Amino acid sequence: MSAFFQQLNLTGRILVSFWITLVLVIVSAGILFALDRDDSYTTDIRPPKVIIELSRQLMEYDYDTAREWFAQQPVREQKKIFVSRGDEEILYRRLPRAVRYMHRQLSPARPFIHKQKHHKIVVGRLLMKPDGEHVKIVALFRAPHPPWRAIVMDNLVGVLLFAVLISGLISYVLARYISKPIRSLRDATKQLAAGDLSVRVMPSIRKHKDEIYHLAKDFDDMAEKLERSVEAQKRLIQDISHELRSPIARLQIALELTRKRLQDHEQQDLDRIENECQQLNDIITSLLNLPAYELQPELALGEEVDVASLIQILCDDLNYSPSGAKVEFTNQLSHATTVRGNGQLLRSALENVMKNAQHYTEGEDPIRITLEQEGEELEILCCDNGPGIPENKVTEIFKPFYRTSEARERSSGGHGLGLAIAKRAIDLHQGKIKALNTSPKGLCIQIRLPVSQRMED
Repeated sequence: MSAFFQQLNLTGRILVSFWITLVLVIVSAGILFALDRDDSYTTDIRPPKVIIELSRQLMEYDYDTAREWFAQQPVREQKKIFVSRGDEEILYRRLPRAVRYMHRQLSPARPFIHKQKHHKIVVGRLLMKPDGEHVKIVALFRAPHPPWRAIVMDNLVGVLLFAVLISGLISYVLARYISKPIRSLRDATKQLAAGDLSVRVMPSIRKHKDEIYHLAKDFDDMAEKLERSVEAQKRLIQDISHELRSPIARLQIALELTRKRLQDHEQQDLDRIENECQQLNDIITSLLNLPAYELQPELALGEEVDVASLIQILCDDLNYSPSGAKVEFTNQLSHATTVRGNGQLLRSALENVMKNAQHYTEGEDPIRITLEQEGEELEILCCDNGPGIPENKVTEIFKPFYRTSEARERSSGGHGLGLAIAKRAIDLHQGKIKALNTSPKGLCIQIRLPVSQRMED
């Protein structure tokens, strides 16, 4: 029962709680009535005194004397009693249909007949006078009304069934009424989670100042503050973007001026600087837009990215510098495969991972980058020869500003943001990233991304 109750939604729980309570009350009341049932009203039906006296008159005196006595009785009593000898009624009245039926049924074999229909009682009696004459007496009168408890007990099954159905209907209406504002709050929460920061629930919540009302008010306050915060963040991003792009633009202008003063064979390094400036500009755009992308992923994931080509470009860039460990890339894919996403964000994530490995590796051995397909996912493995990290810290390095004492001291130059940015970008692509220590030393960063499609050769 507990497991079933836990599987129900809030409306179902309220409905079942109300209904079970009402059914138990109804059944308990029915049992109490059954134990204390009083049927005395059914046996307390006594013949009117007029019938008793009339019967005595007929038995002790002749028929005409009894007629005279009966003719002197009140009319309201006469209307209830019919006496016949043969086919003649004692007061020469026409017999009603019910009386005629009873008259035909009375016989020496059935001298007494009692019929009850609805609240009417018909009693017939066949008297045999001392002289051997037969006289039929038929009386019509109303039966006493039974108490309401007796009516309930006479129809107990139907009453209980009707009460259960009505209580179920009432419980359902009450459950829907109570849970309606909570459903509205749940729908608003879904809209808020989907990025609609303008959603409010107070207009749809009843104005009774109960706990739900205050919860809805708190939700609206939270949504309003969140909307203002996001708007302020957007303005801040725009300001930061402007401040960062301004020196890059000046640098590009300086490059163009320098390019004019140099010979063509001397401009190779300038081309490299110009490419890096453009790349830096793209990185700034993607990283500053990352919070907005997380709220609305469909804005970011609009490209088909060839991961193998992207990794190869990054390896060439990292190997361009004479300082730092070299990077070796092994592509184990049998065909080119793409990932649905944002090329610049993926480039930033992979570059952070690879630069992190290049920064902390030790010795002359190169950093190893491996790309292969595992089912419906691409697996990227970046392994270095550094000191690794403690096993209990392998998940902590993806938190912003986190550094382990062994490998990520501030003096090493790391700020603890590279892997955090990489994780946010990978999560945005519905991928997974984790760190694995290798033996005897070294650290591997494993990235898994869902495959979009296979590129035809």
